[in-house]
Amino acid sequence: MKNKKIFKSILIVIGIMITFVLTLIVFLNANMLYNDLILNSFSKQLYECKIPEETIIIEKHKLCGKLYGNGNGTDFAAIILLQTNFETTKKQVEEYYSSLNFNPAKGKKHTVEIIVESVEQPDFINGYIVNIPLKFQTILKNKDYQYYAVVIFDGGYSAGFDLRSN
Repeated sequence: MKNKKIFKSILIVIGIMITFVLTLIVFLNANMLYNDLILNSFSKQLYECKIPEETIIIEKHKLCGKLYGNGNGTDFAAIILLQTNFETTKKQVEEYYSSLNFNPAKGKKHTVEIIVESVEQPDFINGYIVNIPLKFQTILKNKDYQYYAVVIFDGGYSAGFDLRSN
């Protein structure tokens, strides 16, 4: 009889511990899932907008976390890699994307930064994407074209419990 009470007590303690751990896992992942939904919505703006003539999108990337700097904070970035002919200049690509309106990831008070960079190597680092490495897979396969990375960036949001932002 005494063994049954002890066994029952142990089962109750184990059940409470399992419930606590599962609740903790859900709580910690909820903010990450929420930020992933925000990132999908934010990046969709760039992925689905009309592209300049004589260009094609050859890669798409999206990043969420602490992309540059130190401390805590959540940044969002969507990147497309464009393949263009040599007649299309960086300035033309910049002017084209600067004329479009991109909504901030979360807050209406934020301004979306639009960056266009010439890309000549697979490793991509710019002023906004430093802490998370990004490597283009299809770059430099065809020397008859030039490549531009178009980045929309919005950052400085509270990290919450998203571990990628710490």
